[in-house]
Amino acid sequence: MVNVSGPGGFRLAFPIPRLPSWLGAASRLNANAAVYPRVDLDFPIIIQNVSVVTGGCATVIAIDPSVLVPNWSSRIANLFREYCVAGIRLEHSLTTVSSPQGLLVVFVDETLATAPNAGSLFVPHMEIPIVSLPADASTQMLSYKPSGSYTDLQWTPVSSPAALQWVKYYAATASTGTSASTGATVVVRGTIALCFRGYANF
Repeated sequence: MVNVSGPGGFRLAFPIPRLPSWLGAASRLNANAAVYPRVDLDFPIIIQNVSVVTGGCATVIAIDPSVLVPNWSSRIANLFREYCVAGIRLEHSLTTVSSPQGLLVVFVDETLATAPNAGSLFVPHMEIPIVSLPADASTQMLSYKPSGSYTDLQWTPVSSPAALQWVKYYAATASTGTSASTGATVVVRGTIALCFRGYANF
């Protein structure tokens, strides 16, 4: 971008076209062209539903791009070689409720894919109140970044995707204040940030 500044805080920014990287006809290979550049893309995820039934919930949503991103095989697997998850943002909306009481606990687990239990209350978490008027409930936001540095991210072959983190939802009459007659549905939607390296045919 070319930035032009003027009086009174006036600013303009003009995009500059670029040339692609050298492929093989150059007489030298510069350091910044010696490896294939990283491509960063954000994708909306497939909408998920989390249900509280008879006051309980032990749901796990795997942060697996091949499951969360629509048409992963045709859109991604045929193009890129490897990927990593750089972050995810989820929006939670309470949509249906019966016998409203208590709350639903939400957190990210970077270690285990197993269903959550009462220990969910002792890790950093978010709480979604199960209220009588879902339309009046605010949208609950969950933001997650696996690492502050790209060098620490775990790269995975696009052809063999795997979940490395899991979003977990927990409710129980004994620990989250729900009753045996409490039922609810939470709609989960959001975006996932992915980084890609290399072409699939390499």
